[in-house]
Amino acid sequence: MISPIVYLYGDKFAPETNLLHFRETLLNGKKVDQKKLAQQLTFVALISLYQEKLIDLLLEEGKILFIKTKTAKAKRLKDAKDVEGLEKVLFEQIKNTHGVNEVVRLALHYDENPWEQITKIVRKIAEKTKLKDAEIEKMFTTYSATIKEIKTKGELFSKLHEAIREGIEKREEKEESSSE
Repeated sequence: MISPIVYLYGDKFAPETNLLHFRETLLNGKKVDQKKLAQQLTFVALISLYQEKLIDLLLEEGKILFIKTKTAKAKRLKDAKDVEGLEKVLFEQIKNTHGVNEVVRLALHYDENPWEQITKIVRKIAEKTKLKDAEIEKMFTTYSATIKEIKTKGELFSKLHEAIREGIEKREEKEESSSE
């Protein structure tokens, strides 16, 4: 799974920040935007599950009050026993076919800061990750090829990012409304 590697190189995937709120201090000591990093980690975790052929990612068309919509969906293709970390948390929420935003929202149902929850899950695995540069380079090459494949599927790439952001934000909104 690639999300721990992305965490290790988090400064390449999320902008550095000096803000105190929503800041993630990486294992290399750099401080990055926790929200952006969490979104990227969630994205790569889903891509990793897709790459391993555990799920399919698709774009489903629908209508809401005569307006055409497109929704990113995740469809479970088979069961898996060796999935861990964020990939496992997300995979456990995918039963048959679900909207990606719902998968993310359901995976984050018990934390005040959903972005921190995501980074904590991945950090635990990243701290134990001991890979050689050649192994990391091979993983990124495979990951890049998968991203190119997804980009050929039209709007799926942008809809995935949108659904992930929406799922995390809906989790935060629900937490705020339930605490009032």
